[in-house]
Amino acid sequence: MNKLQSDNLLSALCLHNNDNILITLKNLNFGMVLSEYGITMDAPALSGQKIARFDIQKDDPIIKYGTVIGFADSNIKKGQVLTNKNVLFKEFNREHNYCSKYKPTNYIENNLQKRFMGYKRHDGRVGTRNYIAIVSTVNCSATVVHEIASYFTSEKLKDYKNIDGVAAFSHSTGCGMELSGEPMNLLYRTLGGYIKHPNIAATLVVGLGCERCQVGGLFQNQKLDQDDPFVETLIMQENGGTSSTIKAGIEIVKKMLHGINQSIDVIVPRGGKSLVAMVQEEARVPVFAHLEGICHIFVDKVALVDKSVDVCLNAKMRRPGICGAVETILVHKEIADEFMPQLINALKAQACEIRGCNKTQKFNQNIVEALDEDWAKEYLLPIVSIKIVSSFNEAIEHIDSYSSGHTESILTEDLNRASKFQKEIDSAIVMHNTSTQFADGGEFGLGGEIGIATGKFHARGPVGVDQLTSFKYLVNGNGQIRI
Repeated sequence: MNKLQSDNLLSALCLHNNDNILITLKNLNFGMVLSEYGITMDAPALSGQKIARFDIQKDDPIIKYGTVIGFADSNIKKGQVLTNKNVLFKEFNREHNYCSKYKPTNYIENNLQKRFMGYKRHDGRVGTRNYIAIVSTVNCSATVVHEIASYFTSEKLKDYKNIDGVAAFSHSTGCGMELSGEPMNLLYRTLGGYIKHPNIAATLVVGLGCERCQVGGLFQNQKLDQDDPFVETLIMQENGGTSSTIKAGIEIVKKMLHGINQSIDVIVPRGGKSLVAMVQEEARVPVFAHLEGICHIFVDKVALVDKSVDVCLNAKMRRPGICGAVETILVHKEIADEFMPQLINALKAQACEIRGCNKTQKFNQNIVEALDEDWAKEYLLPIVSIKIVSSFNEAIEHIDSYSSGHTESILTEDLNRASKFQKEIDSAIVMHNTSTQFADGGEFGLGGEIGIATGKFHARGPVGVDQLTSFKYLVNGNGQIRI
């Protein structure tokens, strides 16, 4: 853009160095001098008109923005106004040099790529938003698409937590156009870009019926599937006009809202602990999360001491660093005097650190006091927390408060209490008289452990349709330990 000198500042603009015309910015009078361009006006020109920057010979191209916009129909003198009397429009070979500076993207390796919260579309692309688009094929349906979109206020969308909004996309063309020309192709590409955009979950296309930009032509040009369940169409002349089309469109979008809102069934976050924690906190659907496996064993008042010591020791020390390792042992007070000394000795013999409540500390002076955060910690180390509880219900309440929903076990010889425990505990695996280290897809006969979750929603083996649901496994034993 060239700035004119002070005597004619803002009188005319040259938009591109290769242009042979200027654009007037104000009315130019007869005799006015445009000194920068060496032009003396021999006729007046209105603001916004085009004037010749140089002499232009008949049939020479007229260039604006560095692009041919027409041809001289006669000789045009420097400073002369361009009108439909001296400008001719005709076909010619265009060389747009589109993407001439394109350079291939150097993608980073998969293991170095960042991850983000998004929506995976059926064509494999991923969006960061989840909108329903209302698209008009012609200016005549613009009012309809805006009325449909405006109906879905934030109040009406409050129950659709996975929907970002309903947006109207209209334009001022679509009729009175040459079907095979670049303007129509540009319109097709633009509308197709909206419909296929990865931030668009579903689209309603609204046409008038007699326009040049027909719905069928748009779908054919952009290779859109008319059987696509995520794209619907309405023709105003076939639906009885404006009002009835608006009503029909609102009903279609209502169905879309329900379907799209339910289309995200489960999230499987892959990344660091902070990412997984954020997804678990903010997600509105089930999450398969490999965050923390906080598993419990409850040693009931009618448990067998020797059997229980072996099971607890195995559950902690066989492999302390796996998600199925027990992190907290709850001991009924009525068995504590007999059970606790044996358990403490067995754990200490394998160099396991014990953190306990004040009642647990009375059994050994070397037991570290368990803080509030210890009950919610996955150690993945030879460290265990022990709490003495006064009742069956207190054990249940503790597990409900601190469990990640991975695996819990009760050690008891009372089958009724075992059954009650298994029914009331809402974890993926609830065991009776056996080590939590059996929490493994291979041990269950399901195949190799997939390792994608540590909570209630857990695919324990290979992942298929059946695994993308919630399971509760009831495991009964008689003192088994895992070798």
